[in-house]
Amino acid sequence: MSGWEWLAVAAVLAGLFLGLPLIRAGARCVGASPEVARKGVHVGMGLACAAFPWIFERALPVWVLAGIATLPLAAIRMYPALRKGVGSAIHGIERPSYGEVLFSPAVAAVFSLADGDVFLYLIPVLILTIADAAGALVGTRWGKRRYRSGEGFKTVEGSTIFFLTAFLCGFLPLMSGGRVDAAHALWIGLILGILAMMAEAISDRGFDNLLIPLSCYFILARLVDLEMSSLVGRFAVLAVLGGVVLAGARWSTLSGGALLGSVLLGYGCAVIA
Repeated sequence: MSGWEWLAVAAVLAGLFLGLPLIRAGARCVGASPEVARKGVHVGMGLACAAFPWIFERALPVWVLAGIATLPLAAIRMYPALRKGVGSAIHGIERPSYGEVLFSPAVAAVFSLADGDVFLYLIPVLILTIADAAGALVGTRWGKRRYRSGEGFKTVEGSTIFFLTAFLCGFLPLMSGGRVDAAHALWIGLILGILAMMAEAISDRGFDNLLIPLSCYFILARLVDLEMSSLVGRFAVLAVLGGVVLAGARWSTLSGGALLGSVLLGYGCAVIA
């Protein structure tokens, strides 16, 4: 790698590892919950990653950065002394989560797949960063209607906020950036937001940090080139499948996460067919 690339990698790493103790101290000063501190780290990392297309011209430095960042985060997970110290901003929650270890490789994978397309990289990263944090914080603070997902629970309120935020993360960049017209951006944002919400709803133990950006990339890469009629047709498939599953939920023994997973499976089969 060139000297500039190493300098950029070092600057991103310095910001990341200086930010961890600052977030920990700030959360302690305001009496914030461990979930708020953890999502603060999540948002900080995500916003730094969102700038990568304007910092790096190729994927190699991003993979190097992902490897260097993941090793210390894995060490924090492995050693209790580190978890109680600087890692408390990440590991202050009781439920097991591998999200911080999966975050950097997932971002690097999307950067490689996007191959210089800013929209195909930026939108999945924004959904992972902003929508995931918004949904988690709203669900933790105001969520009342819970549904089981994996070994834990999600909330209807959190999932709703996740969808709305994911929709905006897709709609606004596509429209303002001129990639597609406003009508196409609207339908793409709706479909992407719904599918991303369901992908997050079935994720457990932090695997949403891997599933959300990769699934959003593959979905978006196919949606941006579709005609309006095809977009409306895909939305109709989602609406029908979702309506059927919700209508039959009361007679089903499946959990809420499994029901949403069945909608995803049905949508995938319909699109492939």
